Amino acid sequence: FQEDRDLKKSISFVLAAVLALAVMTMTSCEKTDFVFTSDSDTLITLETLNSPEDTEAMTGSLTAEEGDQITVTASLDEGTVRIEVYQMPEEQSAEELPELSGEPVMTADLSKADVQAGTVAPGTYMVKAIVLEKATGTVNIEVKPEDTEQWNPAETAEEDGEMAGLGTFSADPSGTSLGEVTNSEFRWMEGAAEGRYGIAAVDVIIHKGDSSIDEGDISFDHNEYANEWTVDIDGTEVKCFGNREGEATKSIWTKDGFSYAVMAYGAGGDTDYGFKADDLTAVFRTIK
Repeated sequence: FQEDRDLKKSISFVLAAVLALAVMTMTSCEKTDFVFTSDSDTLITLETLNSPEDTEAMTGSLTAEEGDQITVTASLDEGTVRIEVYQMPEEQSAEELPELSGEPVMTADLSKADVQAGTVAPGTYMVKAIVLEKATGTVNIEVKPEDTEQWNPAETAEEDGEMAGLGTFSADPSGTSLGEVTNSEFRWMEGAAEGRYGIAAVDVIIHKGDSSIDEGDISFDHNEYANEWTVDIDGTEVKCFGNREGEATKSIWTKDGFSYAVMAYGAGGDTDYGFKADDLTAVFRTIK
């Protein structure tokens, strides 16, 4: 009987060892994947399977036109993936990707079914993905027209403010060093009014809205900028964002219970354009 017990114990040890070895083998041979695919210049799909932390890759390219935004949509069973979007210089090709430098125009950390979107300037963009936590699933990076269904046209700034439920809305960016406004249009949605103005080769967009929208950032511009700073204009703290130091592409502030935003985008291909202090002050003083 003792021999039988010893034999059974030996068999148990052997089976345990074999099972442990099998588990180790399965773990070490776990299939992984981290692949970009693209069928067009407006959609890139990242497919990831058991990709470990710090796995990364870069690919491209996406082409954006005037009025487009980049939407990043995740469908992840597990993990977190960071998507960074970089604009390519016109003279650079996809083959030069490893030399791409500069700050991303958009960064999105995604898990599960997260969705993030940001309006971008016309141009060609490259996409970089970094695994922050072991990830399995897909992420789509897509260029498509900005969602305008929620916006409604208005004839004047006054009508804009009334229809948005803000009471008043007015602005006059013609006092900047750029010259006179050559065209303007207005649109509104519940709680927000927008004026769009063309001045030389710059598009100026001005928003007034309910301070509860987008946590007070009424710009609807979720791009990443190299520089952030604050300035005091007539006792109001204005937060500025831009890729050139001291030149604000986006400026936001709150006053008297409302949120405001001024965006200055270079319409002639200068994606880093921004208002200098004097021009921003001139516009600020006309907005009501």
